[in-house]
Amino acid sequence: MVETHVVTLALGAALGAALTLFLLRRAEGKRCPLGPLGQRRSGKYHAGMCKLKPSMALQYRQLHDRTWEDVMARMYASNMRDFTVWLHEETNTMFHQFVYIGTDFEADMAAVGADPVVRFWWSFCEPCQEPLHWTGLPPSQGGRGMPSHPGEWWSPMSLVNHCGAWATAWSKEWPDPHFSPTHPEGLTTTKDSPPSVHNRVGEASSWTSYTQAPYDVSVDAPDSGMRCPNCKLLRVLTTEKPDGDQLHRCAVCNYRYATTFFG
Repeated sequence: MVETHVVTLALGAALGAALTLFLLRRAEGKRCPLGPLGQRRSGKYHAGMCKLKPSMALQYRQLHDRTWEDVMARMYASNMRDFTVWLHEETNTMFHQFVYIGTDFEADMAAVGADPVVRFWWSFCEPCQEPLHWTGLPPSQGGRGMPSHPGEWWSPMSLVNHCGAWATAWSKEWPDPHFSPTHPEGLTTTKDSPPSVHNRVGEASSWTSYTQAPYDVSVDAPDSGMRCPNCKLLRVLTTEKPDGDQLHRCAVCNYRYATTFFG
């Protein structure tokens, strides 16, 4: 009877320890997989910079004191972790960095760019920012910038040094509870209550909701067999013109382009 009792206690302790470990791992969020030597590998760091327009600094702080819930959820689903934005106020230079822990960066970033709430969010952030190399429509309206620097609204940066002791697990929570809001009046926004002050141009000047065009296009549109150069999804719709030219529009991100018939 004593031996049975001891075995029962030992089994209970083992199950308790296993349950505790399971709960701890769930609480810490997604971990990076083991490397070839059994160590937890680091995620891949990505960083970029652009300028902040001084006249729009308050709107930018208002937007980022409480990033919209859907935006943070999309970033998390696309394997982006520990996203931060820093500002050097003397030169109005912004720097952002995040850690990517997924396995298909292009597909994950395409999903971010195709998300209607993210693009609506971008339409308020873009007027606050001044990229180094950009012409034409901004990303929220399907723009790709200069041919010499395609897609570089935030100019990419090179990692010069990493001193080790990297993170191998991330929280499931957002935003960071240690972040201190910076807007002097404590103003924040949501997707349903965006900023009242903005200087958006083009189609974006009339966008008041993520549910209106071009945000109401369905991601469930039929597979067209033609890949969008912008969001990389197979959702490009084509219209034939009488002169033989073809006009193309992505049903997800609304990117538009044309091809010319030379026959």
